[in-house]
Amino acid sequence: MAEEAPEDPQIAHPDEADGENPTSEDSGDETVEANDKTDLAKVLEWIGYESPTAIAALVDELGSLRDFSSLTYKDISAMVKDGVTSKMPNGRSVKIKFRMTTQLALKKTIDWAKDRTKIGAPITLRSAKIDNRATFLRAINLARERKDIRDKEKDAHDAQIKAASPGKLKDGKMWDDWLTGLQTVLTLMRGVTDVPLIYVVRAAETPPPGDTYDSFDEECVAKAPLVGPAFQADARSVHLVIKSLVVGEHAEQWIKGGFDKKNGRDDLLKLSAHFQGKGNSSKSIHDAERLLNSLHYKNERALSFENFISKAQGMWNMFHINKEVKSQSAQVRWLLSNVHDPALTATIASLNVDIDKDPDSWDFDTCANHIASQIRKNVNVDKTKKVASITAKSGSGRSGIYKDGEIFTGTYSAAEWQALSSDDRGLVIKARSNKKGGKSKNAPKQSKKIQALNTKIQNQKKEIAALKKRTHPSEDLDSDSERDDPKHDAGNSFGGRAGKAANKKQKPAD
Repeated sequence: MAEEAPEDPQIAHPDEADGENPTSEDSGDETVEANDKTDLAKVLEWIGYESPTAIAALVDELGSLRDFSSLTYKDISAMVKDGVTSKMPNGRSVKIKFRMTTQLALKKTIDWAKDRTKIGAPITLRSAKIDNRATFLRAINLARERKDIRDKEKDAHDAQIKAASPGKLKDGKMWDDWLTGLQTVLTLMRGVTDVPLIYVVRAAETPPPGDTYDSFDEECVAKAPLVGPAFQADARSVHLVIKSLVVGEHAEQWIKGGFDKKNGRDDLLKLSAHFQGKGNSSKSIHDAERLLNSLHYKNERALSFENFISKAQGMWNMFHINKEVKSQSAQVRWLLSNVHDPALTATIASLNVDIDKDPDSWDFDTCANHIASQIRKNVNVDKTKKVASITAKSGSGRSGIYKDGEIFTGTYSAAEWQALSSDDRGLVIKARSNKKGGKSKNAPKQSKKIQALNTKIQNQKKEIAALKKRTHPSEDLDSDSERDDPKHDAGNSFGGRAGKAANKKQKPAD
């Protein structure tokens, strides 16, 4: 039955020599199995079982600590449900009780054993350098935290994989970017043991001894075995990814012969041999050297410094990929020689002096960042000068929004308007509104309506005047009617309709 765990015991392994845990080849299967069972018994003691009979019964049920790598949470739940009995010294059988804490600890031990498998490490306490309860509990708790994080990341990675896809590999010009995209996708995808699939196509088959890693995932990628059922399944997954990105393109021909293998590692090795072979390597180096001789920075208008540095970094990457790496000192010399902006002459001269004094403190990135900071300062100064010249425009008689002591409501250029503060713009808009009599946005529509009505009234007046003339030809028209009569327009006064009418009256009868 489950009992309180004792104080952290220090354990020794008299049956193991210093160094790696004995394997079946050098000590026999019986010895290995005995060691595994001893480790499991110690683990059961650490997670809360003190009764020797209960521990022996659980060891018989679970097998060995190494077997935990193939167990699942469901296996532990099924064992708890079915029950395990142990025989007491008096021969009586007693059913072992499983507390929630012990069930959880057994499941965490599964996580820990699977993590050991991911890095190809033996599942033994000695190889994991665990010799007390506290260290073991920390190890299994950490393994559970890693699993929880991986589970939470899966949904996010699904969306990231789609965004990172490099698309079809159409030609050699795309190779470097395509390879980077593929590596990103394989880093986000996980295999059957939850190791990022990028391990399948890693460069080194075995990691250099003594390497350190920033994360457990990074260690898994470097150490995951490239043999066995798990690797074969993951290699098939990588093969399907690569196949989908080359099918229908010329690149497909370079790996089509190996499609039956369904091995993504083999596929990428063949693609790399072609696109990074001597022919393509020479072309890449030629492109990089062309940039080396032609790329320069003149000013922000011709080519922004950010784009200039990005192109330069791509050039260094091409040299690096093709094993013609340029030293940092060579990169710095090239940078300082190819910045041709007159405004940066003093900056470049100052950098040359500083580099001569302490060359180890300056590399390509440091110099580029320093130059970029000076460009930002120059740009800000230029903007200030332009705003100042707009605010006090010579010969305009205007300062800002004021002219002759009043707000100027005339036309502002785009640059002048942008230079004004939001408050000043508001004052100008308000002054314009007051000047127009406070017309609203609908003023143009209203003026059109009024104009139409006025035209209608004028036409009606003309019709009335014409009717009066026909009914009372001898009567003088009133001033308004006469003024509205078309024949009295100034254009008709001389030789027009009015003139003809006068002549007709004066002409004697025959």
